[in-house]
Amino acid sequence: MESINTSFSNRIIRPKELAAILGVSPETIRLWRKGNSKREPLKDFPQPIQIGARAIGWRESEIDSYMEKRRIQRQPEATEETTQQIIQKPLLGCNKILKTYL
Repeated sequence: MESINTSFSNRIIRPKELAAILGVSPETIRLWRKGNSKREPLKDFPQPIQIGARAIGWRESEIDSYMEKRRIQRQPEATEETTQQIIQKPLLGCNKILKTYL
């Protein structure tokens, strides 16, 4: 039987669902993407993909990676190097890396 890597999903998340996942309003998502006269857009926020003439969405795997990176950055001992190593490794390898750095 063929093994399927399910650690990263290619499911598309629409803006309202993304807002619910992140616990913010859809307007906040828009501000993070585009900014406004008072605020610059977030540079590390994943870019949406165009899924229709007037529809956008985000790959679930990119949102998961973004949230994991933000969680790691909140830890006081995290460095950019350990953050990148954890984000780039498949989820199965994360336990080994975490044990090394924690």
